[in-house]
Amino acid sequence: MHPIEHLRYVARSGGAPEHLLLSEAVQALSMFSSGPTDLLIPIRQLVARLPESPGLVALGARMLHDLDPLGAAWEFVDAVRDDPTAGHADGVVATEAAGVDVIESVVSTKGEFVGAAGTTVWIDTAKASGRAVYVVTPLGSRLPRPLYEGFVSRISAEQAIERIDVAAIDELIGPDGVDRDRWSPDCPDAPELGIF
Repeated sequence: MHPIEHLRYVARSGGAPEHLLLSEAVQALSMFSSGPTDLLIPIRQLVARLPESPGLVALGARMLHDLDPLGAAWEFVDAVRDDPTAGHADGVVATEAAGVDVIESVVSTKGEFVGAAGTTVWIDTAKASGRAVYVVTPLGSRLPRPLYEGFVSRISAEQAIERIDVAAIDELIGPDGVDRDRWSPDCPDAPELGIF
């Protein structure tokens, strides 16, 4: 398959599990070059065509900032596939049962996350009922502030979303477990992938 056609195929494959989407993206991008400068335009095209994938933004940022873009990309794909976040969330649900509401964020940055429309009402209702609210931030959805702002600007026109301060919730669940203080971005900042 021609590299451009492969990119088009990946861009049309929205809705696939994140690690499969990222794997296809790496395969498509590998046909362009191993140098970060040759990858910028195809990465931006994928991000623009699949604006709902924060993992694609994180993947692109890692590729653009690593001397071995493909090695960094495959390492990230493997990490997303093996992300322990869902297991941590399941553990919270099993332990806390009815005392906790668990919500998955669309994307997060330090101090803030994006949820689907109605998330604030859900949080307020849970708090009023005496339940704690934990927010899941899977690997690949945790972006530095500039990339987060770019991601939010791209999806806000297409999806009903809410930006929510983490002060409104009790805890974050991420790859390192339950601890809002251990939140860290999944990639370096890449201004080229911010708002465009």
